[in-house]
Amino acid sequence: MYVDVKAKTAKELVEAIDTQKNSITLRVLDGDVLEEYKSFVVKIQASPKSDGEGSVVHWTLEYERLHEGIGHPETLVPFFAQLTRDIDAHLLKQN
Repeated sequence: MYVDVKAKTAKELVEAIDTQKNSITLRVLDGDVLEEYKSFVVKIQASPKSDGEGSVVHWTLEYERLHEGIGHPETLVPFFAQLTRDIDAHLLKQN
């Protein structure tokens, strides 16, 4: 159960794409997320599984809270998990 979860908006800039490492870095420029965080960067990397069947996706969040009273962004975990499933479904449909 998730308490105190509300929709958030974020305008992002693609800061880097590394095709060798299968990674992308996004920086939040505007939106609700920056009401609590001074900076917010999302790094996504897909690493092929050792058996060659698919990949494992790692999400890294780098953020600086505006003050100590602001919590860590654990409430975003379900969003990123669902986004990963949606991307997976889209990619599987393309094959």
